[in-house]
Amino acid sequence: MSYIPKNNRKFWLDKLKQNVARDEKVSNELHESGWFVVTVWECEVYRDIDETVEKIKETLQATTHTAS
Repeated sequence: MSYIPKNNRKFWLDKLKQNVARDEKVSNELHESGWFVVTVWECEVYRDIDETVEKIKETLQATTHTAS
């Protein structure tokens, strides 16, 4: 689970907002170039590795059927 640090809160909120915008931009660029993007957050892996692996497998299966 993620959280915003108590110290220098504005800095971290701005930084995280910029990171989300950058990640979305890069994902869109990759998708436009024919790539399929799966975002896996570290907290998801720690919370439930099996569920995370299942998410990846389902995405790969869906994209394989779409690409055929």
